[in-house]
Amino acid sequence: YRIHDMEPSESPANGQSFIERSVACYAEEDRQRILEAFQRCVDQGRSYELECRFTTVKGRQLWVRTTGQAVIEGNRIVKVFGNIQDITEYKKAREARKKSEHEREDMEAQLRQAQKMESVGRLAGGVAHDFNNMLSVIMGCSELGLMKVDSDDPLYTDLSEILKAANLS
Repeated sequence: YRIHDMEPSESPANGQSFIERSVACYAEEDRQRILEAFQRCVDQGRSYELECRFTTVKGRQLWVRTTGQAVIEGNRIVKVFGNIQDITEYKKAREARKKSEHEREDMEAQLRQAQKMESVGRLAGGVAHDFNNMLSVIMGCSELGLMKVDSDDPLYTDLSEILKAANLS
């Protein structure tokens, strides 16, 4: 009664039985699942445990775990007993933990991406440094060659083009 926000002395509304009123508290999309699980328990003795959305008669929104178990005497199911437990705080904590884990995974992915970018940057810096060192050698040798050959020598034109290209790089 307490989880439904009903008083035991209250008579059910609209001629409903307590079970009908209880089932009406479950979210509409969960009701069929509850009724089918209960029927399997009554017919076959199969226990059930379900987590469902639940609205009390006073309108409180809850998550509940509902369980049912058959009592069998002499190969006959004589009754079903069950429990409804408020698991709202548990569900909220579980969802918060999932969200936190997802955020942590996102942060780890961002960190890995930043580390990759840092590695690429270091590699590019190293390549640029090595290229610059080679270019300095090319430029130096071209300048030395230009000093040693006459301007009318065909090699002078080639060395000038090499030096021009190196300066543009």
